[in-house]
Amino acid sequence: MKRSLFLSLALGFAAFYVASFLCTYCLIAPDVEKKAISDEADALYDEGYSIANTFVSYYYNQEITLGELYGQISVLSQYMDVTILVLNSTGNVIVDSSDPDFDEDDLSFRSIDGFDASDFDTGSYNVGDFYAAFDTPMLNVLAPITFDYQVRGYITLHKPYSGVVSDVNSMVNR
Repeated sequence: MKRSLFLSLALGFAAFYVASFLCTYCLIAPDVEKKAISDEADALYDEGYSIANTFVSYYYNQEITLGELYGQISVLSQYMDVTILVLNSTGNVIVDSSDPDFDEDDLSFRSIDGFDASDFDTGSYNVGDFYAAFDTPMLNVLAPITFDYQVRGYITLHKPYSGVVSDVNSMVNR
């Protein structure tokens, strides 16, 4: 009788432990993912806002050339491991940090078809292919460029969503 009672208690404890772990993991993991994505987007927004207030404002003040702006954006892009686009207010790409053939004399800007900044009105970020500009899902962050109290364009920062998710999974699986 003692053995069967001890065995029943041990099995009950093991079942409770496994069920508790699974419930906790299933309930907590999605919230952790949402929070991590939101935190990553906030950090990227802060960087984008900083870029808009420094380098791009220098460009609009004609203190630096478009080529110098591209150089600064490219360095930041490599450092942050993101793709950075500078868009004008109509959605034309002025600077693309992933374009190795950038030529400041070629002013034929590529357009982001369907770009609408109001798609970001519920927050400064979304997840997707950014109007079919990318082949894989990206965490897309939009920061406005304001100059003389007018929105002149947008800084967009794009980080592969798979990288953000893998960071979250490594954090949850610790």
